[in-house]
Amino acid sequence: MMLYGIAQPAHAALPSLSLWIICLIPRPARAYPLTPLSKGKRMTFEEFNLSPAILKAVIACGYTVPTPIQEQSIPLVMSGKDLIATAQTGTGKTAAFILPALQRLTAPSAVPGKGPRILVLTPTRELAGQVMDAARTYGRGTNLRCGSILGGMP
Repeated sequence: MMLYGIAQPAHAALPSLSLWIICLIPRPARAYPLTPLSKGKRMTFEEFNLSPAILKAVIACGYTVPTPIQEQSIPLVMSGKDLIATAQTGTGKTAAFILPALQRLTAPSAVPGKGPRILVLTPTRELAGQVMDAARTYGRGTNLRCGSILGGMP
């Protein structure tokens, strides 16, 4: 799945991190049209089958019902589908991809070693910081570690 990249420390002096915040443009994906949400019953975060630690962190943030972008995208991403989605600022896009990423990291690895690594690339330093803060907030009950690598001008 292209939303998830494999990251290994480039230098032995760098710490082994579970989540690296950087930013990558995914390959063109097959379109999975999102259907309009019904006016009836809304999903809850419990229905996403997140690990207890991640679910506890989400609830501790005061979230009970996912936003439309989360409700439509999290099941697709957790099923292994590529996704390109847009939504207005403040609609929960970061949680829509970080929650499935953290869930993937908490699952036991099928390959021996240190398990999966996630790479997130962002176009700005500010967004890298926001994504890292979200990953730390939602992953606080896990043993996952996050790091941010910034380049360019100071």
